[in-house]
Amino acid sequence: MHSTRPLNLIRFIMLGTLILSIFAFIQFISPAYRAGTLFTALRWILAFGSGLLGVVAGSAVLAATWSPYWQQIQAAGRRVLLLLSGLGWVNLALFVLLASVYAFLTIGPYKHVFNNAIVRLFLYWLSVLAGCFLLYAAGLRRSFFELLACSALFTMAVFRIAFYSTDLSTYPLSLSWSEASRYYYASLYFSERIYGTAVPPTVLHPSRYLLQAVPFLISGIPLWFHRLWQVFLWIAITLLTSTLLARRLEIENRLRFWAFSAWAFLFLLIGPVYYHLQVPLILILWGFGHKEDPPQKRFLKSTAVVLIASVWAGISRINWFPVPAMLATAIYLLDEPVAGRSLVRYLTQPFIWALAGLLTAFGAQALYAVISGNPLEQFTSSFTSDLLWYRLFPNPTYPPGILLASLLVMVPLLGLIAIRALPYRHAVRPIRWLGWAGILLVLYVGGVIVSMKIGGGSNLHNLDAYLAMLMIIGSAMVFDRITLEPDGMPEGTDPAKQPAGNRNDLYTWASRAALALTILVPILHFLPSRYFPAYPPPEQAQASIKIMKDFIEDTARDGGQVLMIAERHLLTFGVIQGVELVPDYEQVFLMEMAMAGNPAYLGKFHDDLKNQRFAVIVTEPLFTAIKGPMESFGEENNAWVNQVSREILCYYHPQKKLKDIRVYLYVPRANPPKCP
Repeated sequence: MHSTRPLNLIRFIMLGTLILSIFAFIQFISPAYRAGTLFTALRWILAFGSGLLGVVAGSAVLAATWSPYWQQIQAAGRRVLLLLSGLGWVNLALFVLLASVYAFLTIGPYKHVFNNAIVRLFLYWLSVLAGCFLLYAAGLRRSFFELLACSALFTMAVFRIAFYSTDLSTYPLSLSWSEASRYYYASLYFSERIYGTAVPPTVLHPSRYLLQAVPFLISGIPLWFHRLWQVFLWIAITLLTSTLLARRLEIENRLRFWAFSAWAFLFLLIGPVYYHLQVPLILILWGFGHKEDPPQKRFLKSTAVVLIASVWAGISRINWFPVPAMLATAIYLLDEPVAGRSLVRYLTQPFIWALAGLLTAFGAQALYAVISGNPLEQFTSSFTSDLLWYRLFPNPTYPPGILLASLLVMVPLLGLIAIRALPYRHAVRPIRWLGWAGILLVLYVGGVIVSMKIGGGSNLHNLDAYLAMLMIIGSAMVFDRITLEPDGMPEGTDPAKQPAGNRNDLYTWASRAALALTILVPILHFLPSRYFPAYPPPEQAQASIKIMKDFIEDTARDGGQVLMIAERHLLTFGVIQGVELVPDYEQVFLMEMAMAGNPAYLGKFHDDLKNQRFAVIVTEPLFTAIKGPMESFGEENNAWVNQVSREILCYYHPQKKLKDIRVYLYVPRANPPKCP
């Protein structure tokens, strides 16, 4: 008697797909139905007919599984699979093409048509199912569920890479509030050549702008290429981190190697972990000594790479200063058993890394502060920013809240770690468990505190160090890359390695469920991704830019000083010429100082406004409305209003309102009122 389990699985999948297709079909045609064009516009008539035909065909095939025709359908399916198998590895190219079609439909010219979440889910599910067959036809003979997981990860990875195409644009102005400011700050490493004057590089994230400065090595590179370079940095560095981790885990199976790399790639982007912050991870994963190396060589090699990574962390973000040493310690605890050594002797190397790493990071920051020429107090602005405790919980700025969002991301992986670690609880000394737990706890608490700061953002990027560490430690435990104590594990105590018939069913199902949820976390995070930037038509934008350009250049020729708070990159790329750069008061750094309440910096800014130093101020439209805590980015708005908008509007008034490109040109008031 043949088992009915495979057939029941097929029926279950077909039924789920059919139900999803019905909901997607209804959601897809609903806008046309409400608009009254469903049966009047040809394209909607064709869409309705095709969708209805698909639902009927799916129902018929499902019903056929209980009929004699099922054998014929299976035979036809096998012939198609045999035909595809003849193409060999070409099926992988077809897989990428299929995933690209999904990305094209959801972020391309027709994105508004497929904007509904159910419709997008259905398209994704169809792509994943079809991808399973293409992977199988390519010769990757694995179980259905393993192929399903791989197809889901690969499809989402292709989508996420394609999603970066939304950042590629020839639009000459900023795509978002601070997007073009990044290229201005990167240009400061070449300020004398570009602006004719030496300008200190930025205090904020110097290492990021150091990476972004590479295209400035060649003069005349246009803005669109800098955007392309940043996309390359996001994709290439994140892929490099992911594959280096997979290599360190010694995943021999190539399909699993790349499936894990795809998962790690997506997981790193959940925060996201910014590309310049992944450089220390790359250095440690690549250069940290392996356990097979001689002890002295391994220690010296590891120490050297920790110091190099700490230098980079020192010019990145202060909460990343201890990360290289922490990651080195985590790997050390994974690779090195206590083996009868005293705790002092066992922890000597981690202590040396922690001390040397922190001193190196602080030293690198201090050296950069001196070399850069920036005031030293500007490097500590983050310590004076307000903490917004309510952002731990659901709020308008970040609807899920920091705690809930972080729990949704980390609980499945923590659960998987706990399940996989259960068999090893007696074969690994408590100091090692405490070490991993302590590292994760410190990074989580630190990330939460930074996330609560005003300006902390509307995502989990300030938990980046924690998420990266959780991924690395968790992956090592999942792939059994833990060196056990010399006495090892008692024979037969690892349920994961027992014969299938002897395994504990609860352990097996719990492990599978946790693994499935861990895989789904990044997929579900990116599945709803929608980003539809709206720009004015090119002719309209160019006309407004010409008005701005002519006004600013005429002002400069007349000897007036121009302050470009916003759109300063127009000077960087030569769109506006003949204007002397005013290094101070660019909007990103001005916002940082406003949120930090830096009295020296803001006092100078207010004095310059009072004295009407600038003949023209270029910025986004300024408003004076105060927001409450129940409005998105309320505190950030209020800091800008109190320290910037009100001060400017007191001494300046708008001369040109270029509303289509969200740029106003402010000029001095003839008789300013008495300002506070």
